[in-house]
Amino acid sequence: MYSDVAYIHLYSFTDASAEKFQNIMEEINSNPDCKGIILDLRDNGGGYLSTVLYMASEFLDPSKVVVQTREADGTPSKVYAVAS
Repeated sequence: MYSDVAYIHLYSFTDASAEKFQNIMEEINSNPDCKGIILDLRDNGGGYLSTVLYMASEFLDPSKVVVQTREADGTPSKVYAVAS
């Protein structure tokens, strides 16, 4: 943590990332001096979409679109952040 801002550098979205992220968020939320979070995704190679949705749900309203894909016929389908 830098002063009153937490810094998280995430290199990939794996099963282990989700658990580590949850532990870090619990630590951040229990620290009354923390006023913000920097989530650094530079050099992130990707990973599990379920992990991305889990992490996004910490910050976004469940109605917010996190990912939008298209079916083979061009029909859009939306994936939302899931409530934690």
